[in-house]
Amino acid sequence: MGSPEPRSGPPESPYETLWRFARERHAAWERRIGGLPPPWTLDPVLLRHRFTCVYRVLDRVSQRLVRSVIGADDLGRDETFFRVALFKAFNREETWDLLREELGDEPSLAGFSVGKYARILAAAPGPVFTGAFITPSGMQYGAKTMFENHLRRVDRMIADGLPGRLSRTESLQQAYLEIRRWPAMGPFLAFQLAVDLNYSRAVYDHPEDWAQPGPGAVSGMKKCGTTVAQVVADQASYGFKGLPGRSLTHVDAEHLLCEADKYLRVSRPELAGNGRVRMKRGIAGMGDRPLESLALPGKWVSAFKGKW
Repeated sequence: MGSPEPRSGPPESPYETLWRFARERHAAWERRIGGLPPPWTLDPVLLRHRFTCVYRVLDRVSQRLVRSVIGADDLGRDETFFRVALFKAFNREETWDLLREELGDEPSLAGFSVGKYARILAAAPGPVFTGAFITPSGMQYGAKTMFENHLRRVDRMIADGLPGRLSRTESLQQAYLEIRRWPAMGPFLAFQLAVDLNYSRAVYDHPEDWAQPGPGAVSGMKKCGTTVAQVVADQASYGFKGLPGRSLTHVDAEHLLCEADKYLRVSRPELAGNGRVRMKRGIAGMGDRPLESLALPGKWVSAFKGKW
């Protein structure tokens, strides 16, 4: 079980550490989803600090998006875009739950009103936005509050026909560039939305053969002396066995590089990256709650049939 892998010979390179982290972090997820009791790893860094899963889709917020925001994947193009864009505007489950509770149903394009949603969020008992990354204020949209600016952004994206233009794109990169045109949608947020929309076929269905590296992934590449494409190419030779029927894609590799950067920040603090030396969330570990059953994007299910 997940104790640090014994070594002999030359010291482990940062790139080898990336793959040791990937193997053990995914194995810990497999033990947890399989119903085994904690601890799911003996790796001291994983026990003390919080790391997301190797596969982006397995993270808690992505699972919520797939399970209930997109759901059965039969919502149609504009409705799917609305739900995903709204959820990602805040990227916080509690915000989605508040909207559901006050509206009496899942948020829907048919009943959407910037003013009505803004009034609900103004009464939120806690934070509206995720603390996992920095969200721009969106002041270009002219509202007094940050959350209303992002509600206006989603509204204007739909009114301007963005879902239709996205449906005509021919690659994930093209979809990203369409989203990137919008104020308050920098490289990181535009890429995250492009990937989340791709969990459904309703807006577009593109191979994950490209990624826009975020700051953490860029730092991970610098520390490990590698690229997103190289990580994808090397997964089998470094003994990584991931989800049945689902090798790491460029999107997953970008995500892994970001998490490996955090792991190296603790295990190899002397390595130069983006200059950050502290873990953002401090000591958190993996918790002790069992996971809900695995939720997969509908378009993936046939590839997993009989393998999971």
